[in-house]
Amino acid sequence: STAARHARHRASTLDTRPRQRAETCQVVPRLARLRSAPLRPRRMPGATPDTPCRVHRLVVRGAEQTHESVIRNELRALRTASNLGEIHAACAVAATHLESLQIFEAADFAVDRARADGSQGDMPLADVVVTVSERQRLATASTGVHSTAGEGSMDAEVRVRNLFGRAEVLGVEMEAGQHKSNTFRLYATKPRWGGADARLHAEVCKTVLSHQRKSSYSEKGHTASVSAAVGHAALPGGCHEVSYEAGLREVCHVPVRTSSWAVLSQRGLSAKSSLKHSFSRASLDDAILPTRGALLRLTTEVAGLGGVGDAAFQKHTAEARVHTPLAALGLPQFSLSVAATLGLLLPRRAAPPPAAGDSAPPPAPLMPPHGVFLPDRLFLGGPNSLWGFRTHGVGPREQRHTSTGLPHAKTPCDSLGGEVLATTSLSLSAPMPGRQFEKLGARAHAFASAGALHSLGGLTGTAAAEGLPPPSPGAAFVAGLRSCIGVGLAFPTPLGRLEVNLTQVLRRMPGDSVVRNGLQVGISPPAA
Repeated sequence: STAARHARHRASTLDTRPRQRAETCQVVPRLARLRSAPLRPRRMPGATPDTPCRVHRLVVRGAEQTHESVIRNELRALRTASNLGEIHAACAVAATHLESLQIFEAADFAVDRARADGSQGDMPLADVVVTVSERQRLATASTGVHSTAGEGSMDAEVRVRNLFGRAEVLGVEMEAGQHKSNTFRLYATKPRWGGADARLHAEVCKTVLSHQRKSSYSEKGHTASVSAAVGHAALPGGCHEVSYEAGLREVCHVPVRTSSWAVLSQRGLSAKSSLKHSFSRASLDDAILPTRGALLRLTTEVAGLGGVGDAAFQKHTAEARVHTPLAALGLPQFSLSVAATLGLLLPRRAAPPPAAGDSAPPPAPLMPPHGVFLPDRLFLGGPNSLWGFRTHGVGPREQRHTSTGLPHAKTPCDSLGGEVLATTSLSLSAPMPGRQFEKLGARAHAFASAGALHSLGGLTGTAAAEGLPPPSPGAAFVAGLRSCIGVGLAFPTPLGRLEVNLTQVLRRMPGDSVVRNGLQVGISPPAA
């Protein structure tokens, strides 16, 4: 019978599939062997990929928790298919997209000749039957550790997929850092909105970020944001993302007797309302230890639109990396890497004039411009930033007070950040010999890097406190360049790129915080 033949065909198809790990979602179209075997749909003898055919009906089976529109949106291309080959291609693409949703264990596609009105003129009609097997709604419940800005953190996350049947992802994430930083985040994501390569995301977040060791303050934040992303970084068009964020920040836990005047003046609440656009394009062969390909990231953020909020600035950042194997020079195992980063932060709101009878405040080249706060500024130094220097160890700094109020030469400085940033680096890497290093995926590298971070006041001739010459902003920027060279080992890990480097700072400025013994260990997140 037809049912028996269908059962035998299904069993043979399942038996010939390549075996995968149990946790891998299996979404295999039944007609996936069109390229290597003749296409033989049911009740259509002699059919070939070029056989004219149109889709009469789309039948979805097995979708008990998932709304049928999720599957139908992925098969819109069937409306314009004119032969069996195009029908198969549309099913294969839909299978890939359904797999990316991670809500199905399996999805089978079958083509059958339409039972009623089986032809339209000289062109036969076919029914496409999609049978899905859904996954449990509790997708992930995990814990992990990572490092951010030199602070180790532990996180726990729970994700629930497809709770409302629209392939959405709901999650809660909690994070605790070793220096009393913590984060609590609730979020919702809708992948492939409307069957297109678009993602919607919304979240609310409560954070406490500790900068006590570097800048004598902590930052509390309550934020809400929504974003929409189109495309993917690995595709030729790249990924564009637009987001809006509204939040209330507080610079708090400032030790009044010992912190610098610049940090003391930033205490209190500030409101931020910003619109951000980012673009990313990556063709790296590996996200952690790339040896071939390129990466480009561009970000623009505008805060204070319409006069909403205390923050009013525009921030532009750009990052570019190129990795090239040296096979043309007879060194196929070696890879040359060049990277550059640029950052510019400009205020959008002028400082209010002094009140009648009051004198204008003295220039403060280290302080952020009006409308810019410490959490908004750019920082430099540390792993994945500028090796040889400690985290946030480069740029404008101000000496802290002692507990007695008297100055002391050994009193540490508060890192204040800046508005103009640039870095560049050049590195040569090769795999380490030996079986143990090969198992670990370790690579040895030698690198040279340079960078600078300045305040706008320092580049406009009022930075006498920073020791910069006043001839021109360009000359002041070049005079403030720092540089470092080093060698080390890099290992791929689940946390990212682990590096153990021996560094030598060639050029530094007074007040910079450097690694004294030259040995520096750091973890950098994946590049893409």
